[in-house]
Amino acid sequence: MERDAGTWRTTVDEAHLVAFLLEALAYPSPQTDLLETDPQIAAFIHDVVVPPVRALSPDLLHVDRMGNVLAQWGTGRPALAILVYAMTHPQTVMADAFAPAVVDGAPYGVTGAVVRGRGACEQKGAMAAALAAARVVLPSPLQRPFALAALTAGETGRPDAVRHLLNETGTTFEMAVVACGTGNAVCLGQKGRLDVDIVVRGRQSHSSMPWLGLNALEGAATVLTRLARHTVVGDHPTLGPITLTPTAIASAPRATHTVPETVRITVDRRLRPGEDPQAALAHLREVVGEISPFAITYEPGPYMYAYERLADDRLPRLLREAYVRVLGRDPGYVYASGGLDAGYLNASGIEAVMFGPGDWARAHSADDVVGVSECVDAAAVLAYAIARACGAPV
Repeated sequence: MERDAGTWRTTVDEAHLVAFLLEALAYPSPQTDLLETDPQIAAFIHDVVVPPVRALSPDLLHVDRMGNVLAQWGTGRPALAILVYAMTHPQTVMADAFAPAVVDGAPYGVTGAVVRGRGACEQKGAMAAALAAARVVLPSPLQRPFALAALTAGETGRPDAVRHLLNETGTTFEMAVVACGTGNAVCLGQKGRLDVDIVVRGRQSHSSMPWLGLNALEGAATVLTRLARHTVVGDHPTLGPITLTPTAIASAPRATHTVPETVRITVDRRLRPGEDPQAALAHLREVVGEISPFAITYEPGPYMYAYERLADDRLPRLLREAYVRVLGRDPGYVYASGGLDAGYLNASGIEAVMFGPGDWARAHSADDVVGVSECVDAAAVLAYAIARACGAPV
């Protein structure tokens, strides 16, 4: 039996959605030095995500060696998957970050109630919407498979978790929604990113006799000066400026009264869709150049894939249809300077975009909130998209 267009939003259990979101926000799952391998992140998935997923009677429920979970309803290649993320930013500047509450949205410029807590606007509001959408659809039989993946990532800026899950299970998807805060706009593209450590090497000595050494900090100062002349290295018609940004610096050895022998500068080089990271690395070498008498080496680190989709591609068209049917309007379209795994999925042959409730401008701030109404809207849109893609009544 088909649902009336006007009832899709009312089929979302708002009270259940909010209760789950409060539970998820009260269970700390912040980024630590262990990154995706932190057992607390895997425990969050096991304790908070798996029980409501199991209650929906999936045909497959797989936990991989990293703690990621893949649930699937139906057999074969899923027509649609939704990816949710467990890891949040640490507490940092946010008071009572893991003591969530439902509060009036007016002080935050939001109409109606909001839920406050670390990760509300990035990962966990979108997670609550995705699970609420699944609860709407999964009582109905599906003609094509649907999948939900919960990943131990969320803040690490690398695709290790999703790569591990897909490789271990041998799974792929036709389409995938990466559930994260986009203000419920369809995110058609994101910049990629290459992290590089520039290592400046001098010569160690006692700081009472600096003429016997070669202070790597002086070489690092020259590197930073040259980088400052190239903070924008290109442009993209939809994604905007392609930036080059130093993000960290450390000297060694860490000892008193010592001229440091090495300085490590980490830089963030954003990438256009299709840009070769090796070409970006070569350009970085050109920007810095030689700094005699210091030795300079470059150590590439994590790499995030860029992507760009068209509004007329299959998945954006599906989400537009869902918006029109469920909310009576077209979606907004946005592009992101950063992002999660949609780039990796697109590079792997899976059509993917980012979508979910939450204003990414609030990410990592003291005002980490998500609107309750916005979460319900997202859940209704996702429910229709699941039903339409997987052959349930719409």
